[in-house]
Amino acid sequence: MKVSKLTNNIEFNIIFFSLLLNTLWEGLHSYFYLFPDGLATYPHYCWLCVGGDILIALGAFFLVSLIYKSRKWILKPTKMQVLFFVLAGVIYTVISEFVHVNVMGTWQYSDMMPMIPVVDIGLSPVVQWIIISLVLIFVVRRQVNSRSSTK
Repeated sequence: MKVSKLTNNIEFNIIFFSLLLNTLWEGLHSYFYLFPDGLATYPHYCWLCVGGDILIALGAFFLVSLIYKSRKWILKPTKMQVLFFVLAGVIYTVISEFVHVNVMGTWQYSDMMPMIPVVDIGLSPVVQWIIISLVLIFVVRRQVNSRSSTK
């Protein structure tokens, strides 16, 4: 596959920009977490979380694509499509954080983590999904549209 064809692919761009944005975020908010084996295991958890973040982004994208019967919705998204995309990620994130923290004990929050009391999860992962999903829509749309217009 040619590089230009790959960089024009919506899913490739979702994966690529999710990797960049979520790696940055996970690194910046690491002090909100405590890990069972200490800070030495943080890189392991970080990459697992980034991988999960990429899957959440792809899952939310495919869900909206399925609802609207088009993968190209992201090139000119409506407010409702953006809302569904963000909401799908937020719902998954809330459930995942609750399970990992309160059921499985995969990680814990440090005292610095602002909490959402009703569901007893950290605020940072929810804010992460909201901000990154909106930025992701913008950069993927811009990347694919700009690549299409140069042909």
